[in-house]
Amino acid sequence: MNNCRWAGLLLGLLLLAACGGSPILIKYYVIDPIPMPAVADLGDKSVQILDLKLPQYLERFQIARREEGNRITFNNNQQWGESLRKNLYRTMTRNLSSLLGTADVGTAISRSFAAPDYSIRVSIESFEQGADGRVQLAARYQISGGAGLVLATEQVSSIVDRRSGDRYGDMVTDLQQLFADLSQQIAVSIHNLEVQHAG
Repeated sequence: MNNCRWAGLLLGLLLLAACGGSPILIKYYVIDPIPMPAVADLGDKSVQILDLKLPQYLERFQIARREEGNRITFNNNQQWGESLRKNLYRTMTRNLSSLLGTADVGTAISRSFAAPDYSIRVSIESFEQGADGRVQLAARYQISGGAGLVLATEQVSSIVDRRSGDRYGDMVTDLQQLFADLSQQIAVSIHNLEVQHAG
């Protein structure tokens, strides 16, 4: 009887060792600011990013990809290093600060002390790899003046030509570039408003 118990214990230990295997490697990514030349010099004027919305399916830590048949898939081994929404808020703040030549760019997360000269609302509708393997961004943004009057509303849609396939590092690099391009378009819109006001 003792031999049976020992044999059962040994078999159990062998099964546990086999199931353990090697740990699953999870890779984490963030969207970083990209150095870009300034398009304006706002000086002491302030900018507030009041809102940055994402579709609910992008609020997960797993990176989303579109497949054929309107399917969205998530890979547990490829994840954002933090809340994507918070990451994008912080990155757009830094992008706009360098593009507009002002340190006074605040967000809903880190509010500026000054009343903003320009307020921005961004709604991202798509920010993932499409079914064709190319990374895409679709967004709308609205710029308001200090009194809350809407000054500009624009829609942006852009795609990176290369197909990143299963290479998540390339996918995130392309997403980062598209987000930098969006920041630049917002900065150019603010610059144009400055020119109009000066004229």
